[in-house]
Amino acid sequence: MDRRTFVKRGLLGGGLLALVGGGALFLRRGAYTLQPPEPLKVLDETTFCVLVAAARRIALADDALALRLARDVDEALTYGNPVAAQDFVKVLYLLENGLLGLFFRLSPALFTEMSPADQDRALNAWRDSRITLLKGAYHGLRRLVLGAYYTNLRRAKETGYPGPLFDKPAPPAIVETEPLSPPYVVQPPVEVVAPAAPDEKTAPGEAPAKGTP
Repeated sequence: MDRRTFVKRGLLGGGLLALVGGGALFLRRGAYTLQPPEPLKVLDETTFCVLVAAARRIALADDALALRLARDVDEALTYGNPVAAQDFVKVLYLLENGLLGLFFRLSPALFTEMSPADQDRALNAWRDSRITLLKGAYHGLRRLVLGAYYTNLRRAKETGYPGPLFDKPAPPAIVETEPLSPPYVVQPPVEVVAPAAPDEKTAPGEAPAKGTP
């Protein structure tokens, strides 16, 4: 996941991410009480709850499924570019922020406190925005959520995908075996003997004269 292709930033978009990274947006915190099913690896408590709220609207998921999708996206972020993952965290803070919401969605409410209809309008405002960052952030968010949704084979088949032609066999049990090769033994270095110096009376390549000892 390349940073430039993950979110194509414009000048204004880059400034927004810089403000979030510097903590200059004075985010009003909501009541973030959702608990992830497993410990988080990239997201924090706030952004996890924002992602759960977004997953409910993007995948039309119930609470249990939205929690699982958010957790799977958090896992997927560990396999990509760490800088892009941190940009994604900042994008979730942008989506939640009420101050920016006043300008970009005409509502100062936090995203997690909106009604489902208002959340749909907020996401669509990003989708249709002329700001490159917001448009790219919407599509990146949507792809990650839907990617996590369709990794489940049952849900993938709902699109008409028939599934793999055969089931992947279970790997055999790991058993202790003998070494594949004998243990490596360090051999002492071989002493190299320098060749003897040639006789000064004999020219190089010339056989010694008869009677020469």
